[in-house]
Amino acid sequence: MADLLRDTELLRDTRKAAIQAKGRHLLQLLAASTGADEFAEQLTAATADSRYRGLSEAELVDLITKMGNEDTEPTIERWYRSPDLPGYTVGKAESY
Repeated sequence: MADLLRDTELLRDTRKAAIQAKGRHLLQLLAASTGADEFAEQLTAATADSRYRGLSEAELVDLITKMGNEDTEPTIERWYRSPDLPGYTVGKAESY
């Protein structure tokens, strides 16, 4: 166990995987709040337009806010920048 904890490459890979997983989930949350089809179309167009320079976080926030999501910045803070693992609050659940 001590050897595993000293393995900096393993820690780097684990950290990268955690950030990527949080990022994917963040995009899914934002897509759900703005409409999955519109989100996919707008994000695809924005990334195509910025393919040689990359899409900055500020540009992503602006794009999503223009799609009608007013809580973009707090959502990014809670789900991506925070080292914590945010949870869910489930209101009403139905089973079919």
